[in-house]
Amino acid sequence: MLIWRAEEPHNTIFMLRVMQSSWSARETLKKSVIRNSLAKNTIERGIEITKLVAIIRRNLFTINILPIVIFHLTLLPIWMLINVFEELWIVTFFSAIGTTIIIPFCLVVINGWFNKDHNNYCFIENWILISTSTLLSHALNYINWGLSSQSILQPDSETLLILKWEVIISLLIVLIMSCIQQIELNNTKKSRIKNI
Repeated sequence: MLIWRAEEPHNTIFMLRVMQSSWSARETLKKSVIRNSLAKNTIERGIEITKLVAIIRRNLFTINILPIVIFHLTLLPIWMLINVFEELWIVTFFSAIGTTIIIPFCLVVINGWFNKDHNNYCFIENWILISTSTLLSHALNYINWGLSSQSILQPDSETLLILKWEVIISLLIVLIMSCIQQIELNNTKKSRIKNI
């Protein structure tokens, strides 16, 4: 048992130091327990986030590829009718407009909505994914044309020029729309931070 005499100043100073050191020891212990629990929670959250990101990427791949394949598979029988009727220029026009403008625009919008819902937007990854999907769309369009004209391995120079311009225009649409989405996302993040 510790006897403390208030009238002796050196005892008061000693007791204050003991109390201060025990207080700081308690605080240090509390902080280390909190740090350990936070580290454990952070590691668990990191694992959950990694799994979630993998699921989202798989879903994004499915979201990007499925509409393209469906679009071009529905056009394939119509492309085959061109050989029979010879005057179905509307098919080539619709296929070119769909592949060049509609599909890239829709992919950017769908990916933007999906990424905003899951707070997962990486500009470079998203642009590469959509660009790859758009290039796949052009490849399927070329395959449809090649199967219908029976010159898939020997295209004429006009077809190659048209295909080149379609690819350039669609990639520019994807780039511009992705930049607009990134700017919009940054503005919403800034407004959320200001509101906090």
